[in-house]
Amino acid sequence: MVSLVEGIQLSEKEIFPVFRNLWDFFAAKGNKTVFVSVGNSCSPLVELHFSETLGCKIHVINDKPEEVQKWEDIKEALKTRKVTEESSEFVKQAVKKWVLPQNVVPTLGNFTFANAKSMIGTICSSLEQPRIDVLKVNTDVSTMASTLYSLFHYGYRPGLLLLHWETSPDSTLETTLLAGHIQNIGYGLVSKFENNYLYMFTDKNVYEMCSWETLDAPNPLVAKLYESFLVKNQGKE
Repeated sequence: MVSLVEGIQLSEKEIFPVFRNLWDFFAAKGNKTVFVSVGNSCSPLVELHFSETLGCKIHVINDKPEEVQKWEDIKEALKTRKVTEESSEFVKQAVKKWVLPQNVVPTLGNFTFANAKSMIGTICSSLEQPRIDVLKVNTDVSTMASTLYSLFHYGYRPGLLLLHWETSPDSTLETTLLAGHIQNIGYGLVSKFENNYLYMFTDKNVYEMCSWETLDAPNPLVAKLYESFLVKNQGKE
């Protein structure tokens, strides 16, 4: 059976999983696909792969000016199809891809509860309904949490999440809370390679399975799951 997932080689030791045929997922949107990347990986190849395949813009957001400058340098490299000896390895990888320079949109900043709606509004200024189709995050855990919680809070549900976890999702309370929330609001983990994770939105929000106003259960969700288990196994030995 052919795998639906392939790995993009970012470095000798790092691979990022993505769906093999992106066009099957985004054909209806094509170059209108909204791709947002927060933070920088060791390589720009994931972002450029999406833009090359779909013809879409890649909105790259970072709170470090030197990291934003790398993408400005990439725009120039894509325009001239040339790099120099002074060019970083990050930029040199860009000339392997055929992406329009104007489809690379670097922005200095980060998502917070205070600015998430306005930032998405700016990104989606040409669309009737603001949205994010693909969200890639490669930051420290605190910035990842700020990004995801703020976007989820305002109702944004990217179809794909590409997350580089600073530490394993199972390693700390901060990461387990965030990883648990991601899957509980409707995302399924499709594939992972070390700390690079690919999630897909399934719209199965388990928080909606129960009432959070009940007083007769320590945790209404656990109680609902247990009730469902008893009903399913009723009459079985």
